[in-house]
This record gives sequence, structure tokens and C-alpha cells, in this order.
Amino acid sequence: MTICIKIAKFTGMILGTLAGILVLLGVIGYFMWFLYEASFLNVANYWNYLYASVPFSILAICSTLFVIAGRDKK
Repeated sequence: MTICIKIAKFTGMILGTLAGILVLLGVIGYFMWFLYEASFLNVANYWNYLYASVPFSILAICSTLFVIAGRDKK
């Protein structure tokens, strides 16, 4: 069981980092669109980054809850 907890912890960290990066790219894209009417990384719609971050955020939350539930059973 401890290996599953370690894998879930590592997966949660990776997915959370990926979600954070996508949100950061979405915010940068929004400011570029709002201030300069330009696209960021050749993506004209900054919402694509924010929409893409949602599944990664949900998976990171699920992994974190799995780790918390596994630690309580020890």
C-alpha cells in the first residue's frame, strides 16, 4: 500500500504542476490579448489553456485525496 501512496503523491505533484503551468499560460495569454490584442504561443484563444487545466486539476485533487485517505489508515 505504501508504494501506491508514493505513486499517487508523485502523480498528484506532476498533475498539479502541469495544471499550474497551463493556468499561468492562460493568464499570460489573457493579458497579451487584453493589452496588445496579440496571441500567445500562436494560440489566439487564451481560454484553451484554462480549459485544458481543469482535468489536470481534478486529477491532482483526486490523487491528493487518495494520499490523505491512505495515510489515515496507517
